[in-house]
Amino acid sequence: MAFYVIAHTDVVDFVTYRTYAQRAEEILLAYGGRVLVKGTVGQYVQGKGPKFHTILVFPDKAAADACYMCDEYQEILPLSMRSAIRDVVMVEGEDLPELFGSDGT
Repeated sequence: MAFYVIAHTDVVDFVTYRTYAQRAEEILLAYGGRVLVKGTVGQYVQGKGPKFHTILVFPDKAAADACYMCDEYQEILPLSMRSAIRDVVMVEGEDLPELFGSDGT
């Protein structure tokens, strides 16, 4: 099963957060992750929330966990924690053939 990481973010320090985001994307690619969505809200149709949203996908939970727990990510995580207010959730979901090849990559 594919594993999704969904982050809802309000950035308070754009310079520091940009450094975090650039490094985080490099790291997630090394663990088989892909960015599906990265952008600001076009329109809230229900409720209110943060201004920035990111959806990542990994081939499986093991890859997502390994990425999150790796030394490289743990080293940059404090940059995110001090430069943004975030809610992050990991969700197991359907394998979508167009996202991954038959070998899971």
